[in-house]
Amino acid sequence: MAIELHDDILSHLTSMAIMLHNSRRHLGTDPTQTRYCLEILAEEIQYLNYRLREITQGLHPSVLTDLGLIPALQAYIDSLARQPLPDSTPKTIALTAQGFNGNRIPKQKQENDLYYLTRQALDNALVHAHTEQVFIHLRWGQEAISITVRDKGRGMKDAPEALMGQNGHLGLLSMNERALAWRGRLAIHTAPDQGTTVQARIPINQPTDAPSHLQTFTQYLTKLATTDRRPNQPPVEIEAPPSHGGCA
Repeated sequence: MAIELHDDILSHLTSMAIMLHNSRRHLGTDPTQTRYCLEILAEEIQYLNYRLREITQGLHPSVLTDLGLIPALQAYIDSLARQPLPDSTPKTIALTAQGFNGNRIPKQKQENDLYYLTRQALDNALVHAHTEQVFIHLRWGQEAISITVRDKGRGMKDAPEALMGQNGHLGLLSMNERALAWRGRLAIHTAPDQGTTVQARIPINQPTDAPSHLQTFTQYLTKLATTDRRPNQPPVEIEAPPSHGGCA
């Protein structure tokens, strides 16, 4: 339950706290921006009320339950673009998914864990990386699903192993536990000013039936420091050459 609350509810509360801070900052100088922030906050409160009801009933985001992993990640990234975010957040999030082709992961619990593992890695990059772009790649292969979340930001000063579960920060710990629960492995490569790459490999009993199918999705984020908005690039589906292992 602690991991569930951390991965979803606390991340939204953190975003709300940022919006409240910026609403106070713009209160006397930019009423239009303040009003926009308050409207987003109202939506967030409604979402948190909905999600807490789901959690207490042992459920998960409806798009994840109804449509699966990739649509759920797209929906979450799209929701980020509708929030006014600090200038330190990335400009874009690029998501690619290979081997899915609309297929569902057979075990619902495994699909849920893959979703939250990917989302936690993304949330960490959004908050801590201070980078221009975050790259997410998921690959469903013959024996496993691999996840890579990469940024070129400021990296971690301490070894990831030393940070797991420290000072109430459960993000790294939750990702590692979700991987281990399926006999998978989690690796984090990072160094100061060298960015961070999170890689997970989760064994799966059902191999993909579309190994060359590739989806791409790019989302441009709205920042508080600018009013410019670039149109979102719609999902594109192409056929990729067959992969021979590993993840991009």
